[in-house]
Amino acid sequence: MLKSTSTHVRPAGRALAFLLGIGTVPASAVTLQISPVTVELAQGQNGTIFTLSNPGQTPIHGQLRVFNWDQVNGEDVLSPAEHIIVSPPMTQIAAGQSQLVRLVRTGQDKRHKEASYRVLIDEIIDLHTQPPNGVMVRMRYSVPIFLDNGLTPDDRSNLNWTLLCRPKHWQLRIENKGNRRARISNVALEDGKGRKYVIQKGLLGYALSGRYRTWDLDIPVNTVFGAQAIVKTTINAKESINKAYVQCPAAPAPRKAR
Repeated sequence: MLKSTSTHVRPAGRALAFLLGIGTVPASAVTLQISPVTVELAQGQNGTIFTLSNPGQTPIHGQLRVFNWDQVNGEDVLSPAEHIIVSPPMTQIAAGQSQLVRLVRTGQDKRHKEASYRVLIDEIIDLHTQPPNGVMVRMRYSVPIFLDNGLTPDDRSNLNWTLLCRPKHWQLRIENKGNRRARISNVALEDGKGRKYVIQKGLLGYALSGRYRTWDLDIPVNTVFGAQAIVKTTINAKESINKAYVQCPAAPAPRKAR
């Protein structure tokens, strides 16, 4: 019930759109394992590690890059990181072996109480078989990174939910007015008659602190929700029931006959 959404990477001077996690091989062929799947650095912590493991039968070649992660106009936007580095930038993991990856702070990111980054891991074809004009990416993985810049126990996510009816589809907008991100999963809507629409089983995505995120919904455009819809979901591993306010543009007034 969820249409595909895109993330934008902004290298210097231009933007490139791509889908995180999209590859050229089926899911059954994915071999790289990442632990933990979310990385956090506490306030005052200058670095941390996560592990890449290869349980497969052939070596894995990978390229690692770290980006600032923001949300602009309802979409995820990545730009070159300024206050954190990842090492090593390239790796080769033998069959049955693991690789420690280090993240190191190089400065203080004071944009938010909680700064957000993503490490992109491109599983690439063996460097010896690469074409001369580029790098062939076999699979892309994305690891969310969160840096504590002074959070307190009282800081938390604070979400506003809105259902927007567009001319050809519905859209879900989640605004986070809190100081912590919201990890949103297992989302279902109920209309005024109690009919249920499953939007996403598993992870939907994140609403970062002080930002909003939108998702296009694959539900009938003529669905009637009334003034509010019920949203049943899981937020930061806790089940939650919320109200989403429905916003539809007013129909134009009929013209008077002359």
